[in-house]
Amino acid sequence: MLRNLQPVSVYILEGTKDPNIRHIDGPRALHDILASFGYDITYREFGDRAHEGFQEYYTDVLRWLSDRPRDVYPREVLRVPHSAIAPVSQRVHWVEADTRQALIHAKIPNPHRIDITARWARELTLYLHDRLVDLDRPVEVWVNGEMVKKAKIDRSVPFALEQVKDLDDPGRIYAGSLTVRVPQTQASVTAGKALWESLAPTHAEGTLSFWEMFAVRALEERFPSLGMKGEEISDPARLGLEGESTGIRVTEVATTSALGKAGVRVGDILVEVGDEPFYVGRGGLSFLHSWLMRELRGESRAYPVIVWRDGDRVELTANLALGPYREPTSFAPSAERARSSRSVAR
Repeated sequence: MLRNLQPVSVYILEGTKDPNIRHIDGPRALHDILASFGYDITYREFGDRAHEGFQEYYTDVLRWLSDRPRDVYPREVLRVPHSAIAPVSQRVHWVEADTRQALIHAKIPNPHRIDITARWARELTLYLHDRLVDLDRPVEVWVNGEMVKKAKIDRSVPFALEQVKDLDDPGRIYAGSLTVRVPQTQASVTAGKALWESLAPTHAEGTLSFWEMFAVRALEERFPSLGMKGEEISDPARLGLEGESTGIRVTEVATTSALGKAGVRVGDILVEVGDEPFYVGRGGLSFLHSWLMRELRGESRAYPVIVWRDGDRVELTANLALGPYREPTSFAPSAERARSSRSVAR
């Protein structure tokens, strides 16, 4: 998760007597992790402080931040999928993926070329500005080592205004956009795998925080299951699926579940839910449950569902929402315990 915030400058004031942390080794490790990711970070530790009491340093912090204005048009963008409670946006700066699980490393080496390495995505939309590339000349876009497009992007005032409105940010203006396909060749897949492997953490991973653990449990209470079981198919190419795409063969489905009501049957091969495809080794239905649990709200929302059934592509619609919280457990004593209590009282 932290890799997605790399352009953000970080100033940490920490007291070793802080009762809100388990141990000072945690903040120290955070500093080491952020420093290894190339963050612009300042870490100051105080042996006589707890969680509060840093007011006299706030002027220094604000002065430090004022010297580090945000980079509105970074020439390098990294989007790393993760399973934290707050999912990363499909759009990071000027790159947008068509999937929730996309891995993207995009950089602009010169005004006429964009280099991208991507995995677990089919299409990418690039939002461009003259401060990123030369819009007066054609721009080459390379994805996973292949040139996928060379085109001149037309500037559009209406498009720029729409972007400001959509982003709710007058400091970010994009003059035009370009959509490219991610190659699904073996060489392209290999390039994506190499990027993912290069990002493997060298530090121990674990639960990010107690609050996140409780938040996940609360969501699981409201969305306990999909009401179905399935397994990855062994021959995705038979369905015309490319690259690392796969499908989930449904082995069980509750007719009372949202997907069952949508018409999903045993024997169907689930290909997409909510425009999100399945990829080999990404968890199948457990991955689907994980992102739905974080995305759903109390109000029902329609999700397109695509299955293969008897050789045909079938499009369905599932209405999904978070359910209510469980009723709190009653701690009222049973009649037997009540009688025993009265006996003890006597």
